[in-house]
Amino acid sequence: MVKLEKDYVFDGPHGQHNLKALLGGRRQLMVYQFMFNPAWDQGCSGCTGLLDALGDLSLLSERDTTFVVVSRAPLAQLEAYKALKGWSIPLT
Repeated sequence: MVKLEKDYVFDGPHGQHNLKALLGGRRQLMVYQFMFNPAWDQGCSGCTGLLDALGDLSLLSERDTTFVVVSRAPLAQLEAYKALKGWSIPLT
């Protein structure tokens, strides 16, 4: 466990959320940094491949864990790429 001093804020489809809100009421949080420069037309090919290969993550919630994907790209750009790829996983 690591104590965080900074109050991180993330833009999501339903507004802004802090890190605690990303936990979704669970005890553990797994964060994947999706590399997507706002100047790029597409996300990182390695990151894209990883999200393409993700399977059923329901076992994580059964283990009191939330998995989130974060990126520095603007939310609109992320959502457009998500739609293009057909992903259902939330991107923040």
